[in-house]
Amino acid sequence: MANALALPREIWEQCGYYALATELTFLGPPSGLTSLLLTCRWINDSLCFSNNTRLYARLFCFKFDIDAPRRRLPPRWLTSQCLAAEFQKRIVALKRIRYCDEYSLQDLWTCYLMMSENDGRNERQLEWAHVSEYLSRTILLRIPSGPRGVSLWCQDSEATSLIIWLFWMLLSQNRLSTESLRLRGLWTHTLLHTFIAAGFRFPSIYAPDTILHLPISPYVYPLPPIISGPNPSKTTIVHYWHSLTIAAPVLTPIALLSWSVRQDMYQQAHPLDHNFLDQFPTDRHTANAFGITGPTVEDLTEFHQLRIHSPGPLLLPPHTTFDTYDSFHADDDNHEDEEEPRQPRGSMRYEQDWYRQVSCYDPFALPGALRGPVFSLGSLTGSWAGRWVLTNIESHMDLLRDPSAMDPRALPLHSKPLYWRLQEHHCFEPTEPIAPGTDEYNGDDIMNAWLPRGHRLTHVDGAIEFYDSENNRKIRYETFIPRGTKEAPYLKPACERPHPQWILNDCDEIATDELTSPSKYETRSNGLHAGEAVAGIYGATEPSDEYVDTVSYRSSGVADVLVTGETGQRHGDAWGHYSIVGRVRPWDGLVVLLQKPADPRNTLLGEWIFKGYIHDQNLVGRWRETTTSADIVGYEGGFIVTKTD
Repeated sequence: MANALALPREIWEQCGYYALATELTFLGPPSGLTSLLLTCRWINDSLCFSNNTRLYARLFCFKFDIDAPRRRLPPRWLTSQCLAAEFQKRIVALKRIRYCDEYSLQDLWTCYLMMSENDGRNERQLEWAHVSEYLSRTILLRIPSGPRGVSLWCQDSEATSLIIWLFWMLLSQNRLSTESLRLRGLWTHTLLHTFIAAGFRFPSIYAPDTILHLPISPYVYPLPPIISGPNPSKTTIVHYWHSLTIAAPVLTPIALLSWSVRQDMYQQAHPLDHNFLDQFPTDRHTANAFGITGPTVEDLTEFHQLRIHSPGPLLLPPHTTFDTYDSFHADDDNHEDEEEPRQPRGSMRYEQDWYRQVSCYDPFALPGALRGPVFSLGSLTGSWAGRWVLTNIESHMDLLRDPSAMDPRALPLHSKPLYWRLQEHHCFEPTEPIAPGTDEYNGDDIMNAWLPRGHRLTHVDGAIEFYDSENNRKIRYETFIPRGTKEAPYLKPACERPHPQWILNDCDEIATDELTSPSKYETRSNGLHAGEAVAGIYGATEPSDEYVDTVSYRSSGVADVLVTGETGQRHGDAWGHYSIVGRVRPWDGLVVLLQKPADPRNTLLGEWIFKGYIHDQNLVGRWRETTTSADIVGYEGGFIVTKTD
């Protein structure tokens, strides 16, 4: 034993790691750690947490996913001490969850961020902790006790949003198909219904929709009316041994996603009634032959069979190794120019949500130090199919007039089909993009999708020309053409292929609403002084206040994104022909679309504003009509569309 004790600590670390990191010990806390530390004082001193954070950092990389933190966080957040502290925090939380301790907001945040970083390993650790049962118990403590019961479920939107998001992230078709009718009814009628029927009361976007350019300047006064609901609450948590200010995930979009996927399951189990279908022509050819307009059996069946995109479980790939120490601190710069997958998987599905939360928590402040891309260029181009969810307009207006007189759960919900073919158009720096239209309340004209009234759009070869009559300007926007190769997705030869992630160049210039000059890369700081090299990921152990934590991305050179589109001939014949024009807010990636009749004389179709974010492959948010004034809440509801090509 004496000879063994003479071994260097590095050898004992290796022995300890391989004793604790095996396939049999992958799930849960390192089960043999206590016995190992009790062997003798020397081993305890060599392997205890306070003396060997490197060992616990390696155990972190063994048990948890590491790709997302490497992408999202600066190197100073990923030292051995930071990883060891995160390992300790997660292990303690997993134990509390598994052994049915009372829920805490801290543990909900830990679970949520684990799933945000999930590439297979994190989910398996949460399954070991029986996180679904834990969340179900948490819900029972928070739901209303009666038909008009007021509970934490609606009052504490931060915790409620985290719970619903976690259920969504953990969702699988198998789990969904085994839900009992009683449980599904609890979800759709009790837990989610209020956030859809009365979504104007809850957080749906990160900043007021009447402002295009953010952050809000302190010199803007008076501020336009804010009627788009409250902003998500912000909180400060400990993440990788650092203090992190973060916004809660938005509530109403995830409520609609969760409601819609269960509505899809209901439709799948209940075919359309033949007596109902007999009232409609079989297909468009038959309808045209008899001079019948509107939907056909073919159209109704297509809508009934529509399914939104939902996440599924991630399995560890068969080639996964259980010693990820080397891969964690390998140089990753050579992956910067790799093509992004067409359909993001794993933690990439939540990349933009993460960056919104850590940089868009305060519309009056400059973006956070961890800011990153909140919108992928070209992601809107293509065909979309989904539904908009409506309540009875009279009941909705009664709810607005006297909220205390009506329970939102008493408002029936019904769906209408929603089909779009959209195209993105990009204005490149240094061209100055279109100035937003203004409304009578000193706000950017949300009712016209942030565009000036009286504008003209002309489609030219490979682009659109936007004529702003107010300022007598003509601006060219290049049309994005998805090609799936490294070839530039524009017809104009001068346009190089942009980096797909859209991020503004300079925080200081954002604050004054000035355009940034084109640059190949974002201002970059990796916590290093000029001339210093990046050490191994387990190098430094203590953060230093003299460094600035930021993450960096290549600039796309795109100054503005416009969107145009239409319903399409086939779907227009069934549900009404619309044209679409819109814009994307660069601060948080909020998509705003104005849908109006393709034939202006067809006023019965109405004009509608749709505003929301892309979550994975779904565009989800809120709609409202445009006839009421911009300073009051009007007739509105939720919508969700899924990309179909």
